[in-house]
This record gives sequence, structure tokens and C-alpha cells, in this order.
Amino acid sequence: MNKNFIRLKKDLKSFAKRVKNFKYTDRILVVFLLTGSIGTKVNLFSAQADNIENQVKAIKTSTDKLRQNLKKTKNENNKSIGQLNLELIQLMEQGDHVIKPVWSSWQFGNSYQYNDWRIPYNGMGDKASKFNRNLTRSKDIFGRTVSPLSSKYSLVSSKMKENSYGNVELQDIEEPIVEWEISPNVNPRRIARIEPLVLASRPGINFQTPELPTFEVPDGDVEVTPPPVIPNTNIFSTRYFIKVNEQDYSNIRNENGIIPNILVGTNAGDTGPISQTHVKGTSGRGKMEVLHNNNNTFTIKTDNTTFTGIEGNDHHIVFNYNNNLNKNFRYQDYGAVGVRMGGGHNFNIENMDIISSGTAPNEFLHSNGNKYRNLLNIVMINGSSNGITTATLKQGSTIISDTENTSAVSLSNYASASKPIKFINEGLIKSTKRYGSVVNFANYGGNTAISSFINNGDIILDGNDYSSVVYNFMNYLNYFIFTNNGNIKLNGSNNLGIHFTSGISHTQHPISIFKLNNPIIIEGKNSRGFKFDKLSRGRLFEATIDGNSEKSFFNVELYGQSNTGMQIGNGTIAQNGLMEFKNFKLKSIDGIKNTLLRINKQNGIKFSKDGDNEELTIEGGDGNIGLNIQASTGMVNEGVITIKESANGESKNATGIVSSAGSEVENKGKMTVSGDRVRALFATKNGKIENHAEIVFDGNTTESTKGSTGMYANQGGIIKSDETTKIKVSKPKSVGLFAENRGDNASYLNTSKIEISKAEITATDGAFNIFANKGGEVKLKNDIILTTGKDSLTFYTAYTPFNPGGKIIFENDVTANIKNQGTVFYYDLNNAPVGTFNFSSWYGNNFVNNGGSKLKLNMEEGSRVLFLANGNLVLSGIPTNLSSSGPIEITGTGYIPAAMVNSNLELDQDVNLDDSTDSYNKLEILSSSITNSKVMTGTQNRQLAIGQENNNNRPASKVKLINNNKIILTGEESTGIYAKRGEIINNGDISIGKNSVGLYLTEDNRGASDAGKAYNNGLITFGEGSSGMLYRADVTGAYSSLTGGLYNNKKIISSSKNTIGMNFESPLGSKEIINDSTGEIELTGENAVGIFALGTGNYNIKNFGKITVSSAASANSPTMAIYTNNKNSVIENTGSITGGDKSLGIYGYSINTQNTSNISIGKAGTGIYSLGGNLNLKGKLTIGTDEAKGVLITGDNQTVNNDLSVINLDDNSFAFINTGNNNQIISNTPNVSLKNKNIFLYSEKSTGNIINNTKIKTTGNQNYAIYTAGTASNKAELDLRQGTGNVGTYSMGGQLVDNFSIIKVGESKVKEKLYSIGMAAGYYDKDNDVSVYTGKIENTNTGKIEVTGKHGIGMYAVGNGSVAINNGEIHLSGKNSIGMFLDQEAVGINNGLITATAEAIGATGAVVTNRAVFKNYGTIRILPKAGVGVVVKRDGVLEEYSSPSTTVPQEGSSDITAEIRIQKPKLPKTGKEISDGSVEIISPAGDQIPQIKINGRTVNPVELDIDTNSSATKLITEGNSVTQITDPENNDQNTNRPISKIGMYIDTSGIKFTNPIQGLNYLSEETEVDLILGTEASKYTNSKAIKIKENILEPYNNTIFSNPQIKKWNIYSGSLTWVGTVQTDVDGEQLKSVYLAKIPYTSFAKNKDVYNFSDGLEQRYNMNALGSREKELFNKLNNIGKNEKTLLAQAFDEMMGHQYANIQQRLYETGNLIDKEISNLFKEWDTKSKQSNKIKTFGIRDEYKTNTAGIIDYTSNAYGVAYIHEDEEVKMGNSSGWYAGAITNKFKFKDIGKSKENQTMLKFGLFKTISPKIDHNGALQWTISGDISAGVNNMKRKFLVVDNIFEAKSTYHSYGTAVKNELGYSIRMSQRTHLRPYGALKMEYGKFNDIKEKTGQMRLEVKGNDYFSVKPEIGMEFKYIQPLKVKTNLSVGLTASYENEIGKLQDKNQARVGYTTAGKYNLEKEKEDKRGNGKINLNIGVENTKFGVTVNTGYETKGKNIQGGIGFRAIY
Repeated sequence: MNKNFIRLKKDLKSFAKRVKNFKYTDRILVVFLLTGSIGTKVNLFSAQADNIENQVKAIKTSTDKLRQNLKKTKNENNKSIGQLNLELIQLMEQGDHVIKPVWSSWQFGNSYQYNDWRIPYNGMGDKASKFNRNLTRSKDIFGRTVSPLSSKYSLVSSKMKENSYGNVELQDIEEPIVEWEISPNVNPRRIARIEPLVLASRPGINFQTPELPTFEVPDGDVEVTPPPVIPNTNIFSTRYFIKVNEQDYSNIRNENGIIPNILVGTNAGDTGPISQTHVKGTSGRGKMEVLHNNNNTFTIKTDNTTFTGIEGNDHHIVFNYNNNLNKNFRYQDYGAVGVRMGGGHNFNIENMDIISSGTAPNEFLHSNGNKYRNLLNIVMINGSSNGITTATLKQGSTIISDTENTSAVSLSNYASASKPIKFINEGLIKSTKRYGSVVNFANYGGNTAISSFINNGDIILDGNDYSSVVYNFMNYLNYFIFTNNGNIKLNGSNNLGIHFTSGISHTQHPISIFKLNNPIIIEGKNSRGFKFDKLSRGRLFEATIDGNSEKSFFNVELYGQSNTGMQIGNGTIAQNGLMEFKNFKLKSIDGIKNTLLRINKQNGIKFSKDGDNEELTIEGGDGNIGLNIQASTGMVNEGVITIKESANGESKNATGIVSSAGSEVENKGKMTVSGDRVRALFATKNGKIENHAEIVFDGNTTESTKGSTGMYANQGGIIKSDETTKIKVSKPKSVGLFAENRGDNASYLNTSKIEISKAEITATDGAFNIFANKGGEVKLKNDIILTTGKDSLTFYTAYTPFNPGGKIIFENDVTANIKNQGTVFYYDLNNAPVGTFNFSSWYGNNFVNNGGSKLKLNMEEGSRVLFLANGNLVLSGIPTNLSSSGPIEITGTGYIPAAMVNSNLELDQDVNLDDSTDSYNKLEILSSSITNSKVMTGTQNRQLAIGQENNNNRPASKVKLINNNKIILTGEESTGIYAKRGEIINNGDISIGKNSVGLYLTEDNRGASDAGKAYNNGLITFGEGSSGMLYRADVTGAYSSLTGGLYNNKKIISSSKNTIGMNFESPLGSKEIINDSTGEIELTGENAVGIFALGTGNYNIKNFGKITVSSAASANSPTMAIYTNNKNSVIENTGSITGGDKSLGIYGYSINTQNTSNISIGKAGTGIYSLGGNLNLKGKLTIGTDEAKGVLITGDNQTVNNDLSVINLDDNSFAFINTGNNNQIISNTPNVSLKNKNIFLYSEKSTGNIINNTKIKTTGNQNYAIYTAGTASNKAELDLRQGTGNVGTYSMGGQLVDNFSIIKVGESKVKEKLYSIGMAAGYYDKDNDVSVYTGKIENTNTGKIEVTGKHGIGMYAVGNGSVAINNGEIHLSGKNSIGMFLDQEAVGINNGLITATAEAIGATGAVVTNRAVFKNYGTIRILPKAGVGVVVKRDGVLEEYSSPSTTVPQEGSSDITAEIRIQKPKLPKTGKEISDGSVEIISPAGDQIPQIKINGRTVNPVELDIDTNSSATKLITEGNSVTQITDPENNDQNTNRPISKIGMYIDTSGIKFTNPIQGLNYLSEETEVDLILGTEASKYTNSKAIKIKENILEPYNNTIFSNPQIKKWNIYSGSLTWVGTVQTDVDGEQLKSVYLAKIPYTSFAKNKDVYNFSDGLEQRYNMNALGSREKELFNKLNNIGKNEKTLLAQAFDEMMGHQYANIQQRLYETGNLIDKEISNLFKEWDTKSKQSNKIKTFGIRDEYKTNTAGIIDYTSNAYGVAYIHEDEEVKMGNSSGWYAGAITNKFKFKDIGKSKENQTMLKFGLFKTISPKIDHNGALQWTISGDISAGVNNMKRKFLVVDNIFEAKSTYHSYGTAVKNELGYSIRMSQRTHLRPYGALKMEYGKFNDIKEKTGQMRLEVKGNDYFSVKPEIGMEFKYIQPLKVKTNLSVGLTASYENEIGKLQDKNQARVGYTTAGKYNLEKEKEDKRGNGKINLNIGVENTKFGVTVNTGYETKGKNIQGGIGFRAIY
């Protein structure tokens, strides 16, 4: 109001200003308000009218405006009154709020809400097009299983042809259809390959040679290699021109005579052109060359080099000079020095190559008139009194001395230069030329300062002539220490490590210390580690220097050849006096002729053990020596000498110590020696060795002329040893102790002697313990033990009547242990008469026993005391006891007192071999002749009646073993007579037992004039495993051409098994084995062989007599008349051979039989078996049945000339068989008759050739005249008319078989597949679909084939490469006969005539099938009814030519006449492969096993069969495992194997049906039908490949067989997911097996998601137990038919788990339901006190519909409880509290299986509402709330697979959190109406964890995922409240809002098949709702202070959802 008054007042004042004489007052204002007008008092009527009029108008206008303002003010006043009233009400409400009770109030209620979606959510929009739930399977099994590729497909219909369903779209995978055409399977009988005969070993063949005593006549020619002589060397003397300077100056000089005379530095001194400088590479590597010009000058050239001069006590730098030098200098001016370093400074040579090269003269003429030998020093170090001078060659730098007489470094100290000098090598120093060296040391003018050279780098000598590492050449005293910590190598030859030539007085004591911490390594030859040409005894190798003890270490390793570790003395000048070496390690490794230590003319040298090292070692190598001492006395060795093997082998020809030329050596060091031809001590040429240390010696030999010798004294040498010695020698030529005067000359006349004590000497394997020869003496003193092993000799003196030999002296008792076959003494009788031998006299001439000493012999059994040679004895005249005599004591039993060799013995008394006291058994006889005139018996095993072995080169006649009486041996492994290189003659009877030999002869071919022979002129009988006669010849020997062998002239008989009549082995052609005409061999036991011959000699085996062997139990162990494996031998048979069943007549190579030959063999036997060579056969041959073989040749390049007069064949036998290469059989036998399954001529190899001139006639069935892989020519008539299945010629190797004569063909029996064929070529294995053989046949123009029998065939060819050519005539007179039959890509050519007579009904001129080609140039005339000219089928090709000269074929042009000229049926392939290559079944024709490949991997099928006794028992075979499953028989499943016009369905379950197959009548008119293979068998196994066997297929085979009118069966699996084919029998007429292979489910996948799912499905396939629920699921999949693609897509879609696709949405919705109820409590239920508690239960029915495929519609029924606690503040609009809720939401999915999910969620939250302080009514409110939630969810997923519902269950958890902000403003329109606009934003995050279904089938895993919701909302709330009565109100609320989700609720969830490794696949996601949702809700409620009821209805644009609900509450 005030504002209006003020405004009106302003207007009136403004009016007064514009109007004259009008003045404003408050009275006028009041008047105006009362009357609405104003007036003037003075000038209302002015003289000026216009002005008055205007004023009036203005007043009127102002008045009108004032009225309007007053009206407006009135209205505003009324409004203000209303507002004041509303404000009053609000004020009252504020008061009510303030006085509201503070205690808690409670409100309880419940509600139910219903939602009804009228349309689905507009998602992806693809659900309607992808789902069709009307999938009804056909009840007709053919309707389900017929392939869309079948020609019968039009006979069925299906609504399930589509390959998609839901979100799954599958690939079109069509199984190819195999066409099986029933047709005759013409395949000639395939002959199994003739395997080579594998003979079982014959025990007799490996008969062991009797062990006879052996004794080599001692060979005194024992050779010991003499040691090398140490050559003398000369020392030359000369004078050198050397300049040494001790001054401190640094300069670089100019050339002589050029001014200035220095280039830089101090002009002082004249030693070296360059003095006192560092030498470094300027930038990179520098180079300095010292070039010698072969005159008096040398040149210094530098490149990239900096010289830094040093002088003074402060070591200051004088200059840096880096100009390149190229200056010439004279040797006499500067002392032949390159760079001098001195002055007490440290110098470095760094990054440099310093090289001395060119040719320096050996001497030069000085200007003083003297000549000097050149000595060049590249770097010289001079001493100084200022300090130590040190020079260092840094790592990477080099100094190379490539000039003669040049030293790389010279350390020269002079006079008063008292400080030491030092050189350190860290780089490389190399010396390559004569007299070059690495370093020389010199001290001049009495200087004694110590020079030091330290090598930390590499030093290499590469020259070939006396280069040295250290060269001490002048007779000056020198003091130095040489230390090696690096590498020193001496390569090349004649190089020296440390070389001393200077000779100084023994009274002077220079210091020379060599600290070789690393050894000097010598790898060249003729080099030495140390060489002391002269060795001053005053030189000190140890000294105390600066208080430190410095000791030398002489360390050298020798490799290479002829190298020496250390040499002392040059041999020209003798030196005396003690010189001791204390620390040494000299070693040779794999060297040749190396010597560790050489001493020549040096007396008093001692190698002491007092140092740290005392090693003298030889490892491996050849010809090495430890110590070689020559012309030196007083030598003492305390070092340890070791000779042993290296890593590369043992030491050879090595010697420990050699003392020669009068040397005297005392050894005190232990010696260990082992190796080949080694020696421990060697004293020769008056040399002496005294040993006082232990010796262990083990020597052997690998040579025949040289051995090892423990100690050897020769040419006056003397060895004395008094310390423990163990010597072991082995092998001939090896001797323990050997003393001889061999090589005597005038200089060495003293007796060679060995004296030894404390020794054990062992000799084995032919060695001698002690050998004293040619006057040598061996004296055995105390503690001597000798051991003599087999073939060894204890004492040998080489005594004969003409040779006194040596002497063996026993000073004390000596013990000798003689082992078995060891010998003590040997003596040669020299053919003296018996009785002239006097042992005592002989002993006294050779042995001396001093002081009553004894020789004590401990004799083992079999050892010998004495061996005699060359005597003549009779058994009765041999003394039985040889008593010991004289100083010999013998202990032991079973030893041989005496033995004889090369003698003659007659057995003149009976011999009992069992009696050990029998004089014959006590006698040892070697290499002698024996004649038995009495009876010899024995019963023990391994007995030998008579046996001798010849020795040396004596002829066989020198050893004659004759039996003139009886020898009876019953023990096993015994021998009647045995000889080696002798003559055996049996004139009596010999009887032997098991595994024994009657006559046994071996031949070594060493006899000079005749060879050994064994004759049987009597009777030999023998037992099991024995041989009557046995012969073996060695390949060695010089007289191998002499004739010898075995000769049987009488009887050899045995009835035992595994026996051999004559057993022979020879590598020589001069030997022979003959069963003479009077000889008989009769062996009736198993595995017996008449004549058995081995070896490689070209000897003859001859049978002139009779050989009989019995039947055998095994073909691999046949009895054999004659056997040899020797390809060089020839077998000749003119006698009789008779063998039983499975016997073998002759087995060998070249074989000749004569007219008198008669060979007869029983069934399954072989007459002649030849491995090579030619056969010329005459006589008679009789062969038994059971595939017996007349002649079998297996070698190469053989020719068989068959001139046998008679050949008798029994059934199922072969006459001639060839299995070798390039062999020819020519048959000239006049006539042969074939009975049943005979093959006359058979050749297995394509290189064979047969020429048949024999007329052949069959009398039975399945015979072949010629069956060959090679060429053949038939030139005789073949009459095959009698019998069936006979074939004239059969080619199987691609070679031509031609016919020049007549072949008459009889009848074929088709049912039995016995085809009679004139000529056939090739063999095709239909099981494996492979051509096994190809052939080529030709009926020549003179040939004629007459086919008189029905179904007979003239010519037949099969296989690619097989060819049949008719150039002659083929006449058909038999019914259904065929002229030419061509199969499997064979080629047939008709150039001749093919005719059929009228009676040949159904005849066919030619059949062409399976891509075969028939070329007709000739004439075909088929006259009879139903005749066919040419049948062309299965891609066969007919080429017609009008004449033979035509080159281009033209259809219809050839001369073919027949009722049906050309007939062309079809025959497709049998294998199949899925288009994507995932499954391939390679199913060749015939009976070969198909190969199944799944994803490229070969899978072995599980085999399913039924027990023939009970079909309810299924036999599941997997590998070697067979499982039985019992399946109840079903009698009501006849429909499971129905027949219709479509074809026949094979039920593979194996169920035995009570009724026969029904519907056969449907097939009666059909010629082509389908053969559909069921997959029922898959329920019995998890295998992906199954083989159905014959027992199950039997009824279906019967059906096929009973419907011959059906020519073609189209084969495929009835299952969409399986591939099937069949394996027919070899003829292709019956089912042998059915093969099923499962197509991987992944093959059907068209995208990655379906692929990953199907991969898991595939992995689960074989993980289930039979009978399990999941196995049933796969059974359902297997049952899906070819015509039910949609069904498979549906199954995939159902199983993929779409129920999990929108988990987030359902979680969000469930949480939102709680939010709505809590929001309702908050907004709709007012608070009754300051602390308000509101709680309600609720129920909600909701649903979700969508048009998105893959998102399943569902309904949900939720029930729960909501609670809110609110604390109000005093100020209106402010409150806070918390809320909680729990809900269970049950989802029912509208999928086929009616899946269910229960979600239970708990939610807890906090909220706060605030209002601005100035808003006392709380109209503007901001509410913020936040909550968290957790839930547990149970999914029971159900899905349809085919016609069954399967399920899987899971439990998973969810979590979430949310924040909501809402801002609203409440407008109080009146006391009863409210209007509240609001805006809200809710953000929510939720997550569920990984889901894993743990029970059920096809369990899935779902990857955990989350969602994020951001949902803004705006709306308007209208509320009207109408009081009905006191405290009872009616409320009406209307809310309109819009919300839009801008977050991301929908995300593709990923699943995978559980318990597999398959990848994850994406589930479909719902389309995000970006269009928002409009909502309208109407609520009507009535409430009072106690109760309330509310009804509501609403509408949402999303889904056009209509809502309705009702609620109740009670208030307390």
C-alpha cells in the first residue's frame, strides 16, 4: 500500500509542475483519492482556450490512469490479504512443527504395486526376426535325417531348415554323400608276400672249441728300445759392443753428423737414439719400427707416437715430441739400442706396437778397427743411483723382435747405479728369429743391484732357431729375478725358455731366481724349458733379498715333440761340484720323445725334495723319458717320478730313469710307472742305477715285438734296488727283470747285472718274470715273491746245448706262485732220444742257489713245473710222477709236473677219462700226434677224448689223431676227437652225447705244406644238439690255399633234435665238405640239418650219397638236408634227399642237381631255397601241400634252368618262386598238372623274367600258371577249364607278360568271388583305396584266349599303370563272360578280335570302371541276347578308334556290335571330407581300415559290437581295453531301422529287434537309394570316432544282399553333427564296418562368440560319464538330424546363457524398488514427531519386455521391508536420518525352460535435508542421501536341447553404492493446494562377482562386471488436501516427471563354458535407454491420526507401462 501512495503522490506533483496556477497540496491528494478528480480555483477558465483544453485532456488522462492504479491497488490489496492469511497458516504450521512431540512416533504399513508393460522396450529390434518357437520335429525319421544333398530330399519337408535361431547363426556344414555302387569285385587272389625264411639258430653251430692247454715256445728275442743319446753342443765365444749409461738425461738424437745433433731434450749421453721417455700412441695406436738395413746402420721410424721425456729428481717432463721419426743411426754410435730408459724414473709404453725387423749383420766393423757381434736391444733399462728405474709395457701394447740377435728388453746395470731396475710386461712380447730373446740381464762394473722382469702378459717364441725367453750369454755376473704370472709359450722349434751359456767361477755367486708361478709351456719341437750349457756351482737359485727369501720354481710343461724340460751341460765340458735344485715341476703331457731332465757331463747334480714341489711327471704320449743321465756321476734324484695315462690315453714307450755312458744315478724318489711298453729303470753302457725308493710298475704291450720291462740292464749296465718294488708285466715280450749283454762291443765288456731285494714281480698273459740272457745275471736277494700267471714263464735263460744263456742267482729263499697254465721252467729236447733228459744237470747250468737258498714253488691246479719239447713217447712208458729235486720245494695239487709239445704219443692202454689218476689224464700234451688203439670212455660233461692243436707253421700231417677202436662219451658238451690244423681219421666207432661233437677240426692255415682233414670211415652216433663232424677254418694264415675239409664215407646217425650231421665253416675256397656215395646221413630228430656250412669261402658242398631228415614243428625251424649261408659256395646233389613236413631240402646259393637227383619234401616244406647264384635243375622234385614250395630263389641276378623231368605238386603249393631281383626262370619240364591253389611259376619282383615252355593243365580250383611282377612269356598251352578261379597268367609288377599260345578259361563262381581269368594284371586294395600292384599283359597276335565257362574273363587289368593289350583273339562262349575287364585307372587296348557266340548270353566285350581307359582299335562282336559291347562306369573312359592307325578317338567310330553297344553306369568315390577340413574320413575301397582325421589329427575310433550270445551286451573296444555295457533289449523299436522309398536307416545301437526289418517292399522297385547311418552308438561312448562292427550290421547286410536290384547306395550320417561312411568288404558288396566321426561343434560357428562357446561345448563332449545327465545332453545333440539345422542353432542359443546377459539391469531394478519404497516413506508419509520411524512391508509385481534378441523377457515378484528413521530439527525443512531396506525379487524368465532367479538385497543409507536459514517455511529443500547395498543371487538356468529341458545352477553376489541429490521448491498455492517443482540427480555404482555354475549340465562361467548409473530427473508435483472431517483428510497427488539414464547400465557380459579352456564369448547387451522415460502418477489417499489408505495409478512411456497399487498404514 505504501508504495501505491508514494507513486500517486509523485504523479500529482509532476502534474502540478506542468500546469500553471495549480499547486500541489496533500488536500488535493485526498480529494483526488475520494472523488477521482481535481480542480483549480483561480484560472480554471483561462483566456487561452487551447491551453485550457489541453490541460483538461491531461487531467482526464491522469484521472483514468489513476483509476486503473486504484483498481490494481485494490486487487493487490486483496491478494495481500490472501497472502497474509496464507502466511498466517504457515505461521501456524511453523508453530505446530515447533511444538511437535520429541518422542518417537511409529508408522506401520504395507503396499502392493503392479506394473503392466503394454509394449516391449524398443531395444535392438531384432528379437521377432530371430526367434520362432514353433519348432516341431518330424515323427518320420527320414524327415529328420535326409540330407539336403540327397536326391530324395524332395520327398520330405521340414520347418527346421534354417541355420539360425536367436543370436546364433551357424555355418552351412554339409556332409558329402558317398555313393556305394554294388558291382562285381573282380580281384584275382592276392598272394601274400613270400617272406624270407628266418631260421632259428642251431645250437650246434656255436659249439665251443675245446679248451686245450696253450704254451707259446718262449721267444728270447725280447727287444728293448735303446734310449736316445744326448748330443753335445758347442758354445761360441765372441765380443759384443754394448753401451750402458747410468746418467739421468732425456733426449731424441739426430742422425750422426747432422746439426743439431739432438732433435729435442738434453744433449748428454750416447746410449740409444731415444732416451728416458714415455712412449705412447698419440691418438689411437702408435707404431715404432726399428729397421735393420743389413749394414752398419738401423732406422727408427715412428707413426702416431709421442715421446715424453723425463729428467731430474722431481721427474719433470722435459719435452713432448710427436713428430714422426725416420732417422738412420749407426750401431757403433748408440750401442744398438732403440729406446733407453733410466735415471730412476717410471716409464710406460702404452698403446704401442714396437717392432724390430729387417736384416741385421751378424757383426759390424767399429771405427776403432774391431769387429763386434751385433746384439740389438729394442728397449734397454739402465740403472741409476737416483732411484729405481721401472718400465711397463701396458696391456694391449706389443714388442716384437723379428730380427736375429735381437733382445726385446735388456736390463743392464752399470757400476755405481746402485738402485734396482725393473720391467713389467702387461702386453705381448714376441721373439721370432735366431738368437733372439725376450730379455737379457747384465750387471757391469761390479754392479750387484737386482734386476726384475715380471711377466703379467704374454710371451711367445715363434721362431725356429734358438730364440730364448731369457738369454744369459756373457761371462758377467748378473743379478735378477724373473717372475712369470702370465703366459709363456714356446712354439716353433729349437727354442729355449731360459738359456745360460756364460761360464763363471764356482766361487762367484750371482743371483738368478726364476719364479715360474705359471709354467713355461712348450708346444713346438726340439725346444727346452731350461738349458744350462754351463752351470756355475756358485750361481744362487735361492737368496734373501731386501730381507725376503726368494726361491726359484722351475716349472715347465712339455707338449709337442722331442722337447726337454731342463738340460744341464752341453757335453763338451765336464763340470763338477754339488748343485741342488729344490723346487721343480717338470711335466710332459701327450708329448712324443720328450725328456723331463737331461744331464750330460755334469757331476754332483741333485734334485732335492726339500722344496715346495718335487714333481717329475709323464702323462700319455709316446717315447718320453723322465731322467736321461749321460756321462754324469753323483746324480741324486729325490723327485717323485710318475708315468701314467693322460686324458687321451696311456703312456707308451716311456722310461723313468736312464743311466748311460758310465753315469751313476741314485734314486731316492718314489717312482710310479704304468703304460704300454714302459720301463722304470734302464742301465746301459756301464751305467749304474741304485734305487733306494719305492717303485710301483705296471707295464703291458700292444706290439708283438716289444714289451714292457720293469728293470733292464744291458751292455755292462748295473741296477741295484733295495727298497720295496712291485713290478707287474703282461703280454709276450714283457719282462719283469731283464739282464743281458746284448749288443756287446769292445767298449762294454762288463756283465750286465740286476740285484734286487724287497720285490714282488708278477707276470701275466705271456710275460716273463725274470729273463737272464747272453751272460746277463739276475740276483734275487731277500724278500722276493714271484707270481706267474697264465701263459707266462717264471724263469727263462734261453739255454740250449749250443747257448749257455744267462744266470739266475738265488741269494736267499725265493717264493714263486704259479697260477693255472703258468710255467716255471722250459727246456727243448731238440729231438733227443727218450731218456737223455737230466733235469738236475740242466738246472745246475742255469741257476745258482747260494747259502742253501731255496726256490719255493706254490703250484696252482693246472700250472706246470717243466715243459718239454720234441720227444717220442708211449702212454705206458711215461713216468707218473716227476719228483722235485735239489734246492726246489714244490707245494700244491693238480699241477702238471711235466708236459710235452711237438711230440708223438701212442695210447697203448685203455683210457678212463673219468679217472683223474689215469696216466693219460695226468699228462699234458701239446701240438703232438696221438693214435688210439684201445677203448676210451667217459661219462662226465665237457670231456675230450683226443685233442691237439698244432703250433707255429708245422703242417697238418705233424699232428695226426687216429681212432682205430672205440670212443664212447656220454657226457654233455664233449668231443670225440679234436684237432687244430691236424689230420683226424675215424676208423672205428664214436658215440657222443648231448651238445657234443664226434670229429672236430679247426684250421688256422699256418701249416706250410698241407691243411687239416677229417675223415669218417666208421660210425658216428650222437645226441641232442650235437654234430657228427665239425670243421672251422680261420681266414688268417699264410697257407690258406691248401685243400682240406670234412669227408663222410660211412654213417652219421642221430634220432635226437637240433643235430647236425656235417657242420662246416670256412672263409676259404680251398676247403670242402663231401658226403660221398657210400656216405649216409640219417637224422630223424627235430631241427636237424644233414650238412650245415657257413663262412665266405668259395668251397663246394657235395652230396653223392643219401640224406634223410624228418618233419619239423615250425617253418622257421625246419629240418634241412643241406644248408649254407655262403654265397660263394656251390651245392651239388646227385644223390637222394628226403624231407618230412616243414622240412627244407637244400638251402644255399648256387645249386646244381643231376639226373640221378631225387628231392622229396612234405607239406609246408621247401625243396630248394636259393639266396643267390644260378640253378641248373635236373632229376625229380616232389612237393607236399600247405604252401609247400618246390624251388624258392631270393637272391639277385639268378638264372633257374628247370630241366626237371618230373614235378609233382600237392594242393596249395608252389612249384617255382622268385623273390629276388633280375632273376630268370626258364621252365622246360614237359607237362605239369595243377590241383588246387597251386602256383606253378611265381615271381615277386618286377625285375624277374619267366619263360614257360611247360604245358599246364588244371584239375582243381584257384590255380595260377604264371603269377609274376616281372616279365613273362607263355609259350605253351594253359588249360584252365577244369575247376573255378583259375588264372593263366597274372602280372603284378608293371612288366609285360605276354601270351604266345592258347589259354582256355573255365567258369567263375561270382558269389564266392572265384573268378577264372585268362590273363590278369594288377591288384587293387579297395580297403585302403590304393593300387598295390600294377601289371601289363599282352595277348600277342599268335595268342588265343578261349572263355568257355560262365562269368569267365579273358583279360583283366586293375590299377593306374596296369595295361591289358589284346592283339590276338578272345572268344567268349560262356554265359555272362567278359572279354576284357579294366578297373581303377587301368588301360586296356584291343587291337584284335573279341567275339561272343550266341550261347554266351549276357556276355560283355569289355568292362571299363573306376577311371580306367579302354581303347578299341579292333573288333568287338557280341552276338548273344543281353550282350553288351562295352560297359563304362565309375568315371571309366572309352576311346574308340576307327582303325589301328587312327590317333584321335571318335565316339562311335570303332567296330563294336552288341545289343547294348555302350553301357555307362556311375560309380563315385567313397571317402569324404567336410568342406572346412575339420573332419576327413579316408575310406579306401576294400578291407583296408579307414583313417579318421579330426582337425588334422588322426583319431583311432572306438569299436562297438554286440556279444553274439546277447545283443544286450555291448562291447566297447578302445585300444587294448574292452568294456562291456548292458543295454536292455527293446522289442518295440522296429521303426528305428525303417525302410522307405528314400532308403534304409541303420540303427547303430546294436539293439536286437524281435521282428525282421520291415518295409522291404519299398525297395523292390528302387535302383538307387540312401543308406542313412544313425548315431545311436554314440550314447555308449564319449569318443568322437566310432566304428560299428559286423555283428550289428548283419541284418542290414542281409537286406542289401537281398536287394540286388539296387545298384547304388548313397551313404551319409543321419546326424547333423556327425559324418558317416562305410567300409565294405574287399569286393565292395557287403558292409564290413560303419565309421562315424563327430564334426567339431566349432565347425558350425560363424562368428567368434559362437566359436568360443562351441569350443567349450566340444571340450565338454568327452568329459561325462555314460548315463550322466550331461551325456544325455550330448546324445540329444547327436540325435539332431541333417534336416534339423534350426534345432542345433536353437540348442546353441539356449545353452549360451542369455539369462546372464542383463544382470546389471536386474540388479539395478531390484535396488530401485527399495529406493522407491523408501522414497515413498519419506515423501508420502508425514512425520508425527521429532523422531519419526516409518516401516512398511511391500510387494511389487514388475516385468520387462524388450525386442532385443538375446535379452530374455521376464516378470518379477518382489517383497520386502523398508524402514526410515528421521530426526527433524526445530527449523522447518531441516532433518536427517537413516534408512534401510531388504528385498527378495523373484524373476521368472520367459524362456523355453522357464528359468528362475532369486535376488535378495540389503540396503542401508543416510540422508540429510536442509533448507536456507531465511526460508522459515522450509519451502526450498536440498536432500542428499547415500547408501550401500549387498545382495546374494541364485540363478536356476533352464534351457531346451532338442526336446528336453536341462538346467544349471549358480550363486553369486552383488554390491553397490549410490548417492542422490534432490532440490525442490514447494509452492503453497493455497491452504489446500501445493505445487512443487524439483530436480534430482542419482549416481549409482554396482558390481557382481564372477559367476560359476557348479551343478547341472553345460555349466557356464560368467565374468564379473559392473554398471554405473547417472540418472537426472525433473518433475512437478501437485497435491490437493481436502479435510473431510476433524483430523481426517482426503489427499490427491499428481506427479509428472522425466528421467533419462546417461550412465552405462548395459555392458556386454562375457561367459564361457565352465571346466574347459575355451575362450569367452559375449552375451548380447540391451540397448541403452537414451530417449528417457516420462512418468505420470496419481495418488489418492485418506488418512487420519491413526490409519491411512492410498491407491495409486501411473503410466510410464517406457514399455507403455500402466501401474496400479494400494497401500495401508497405521500410526502410533
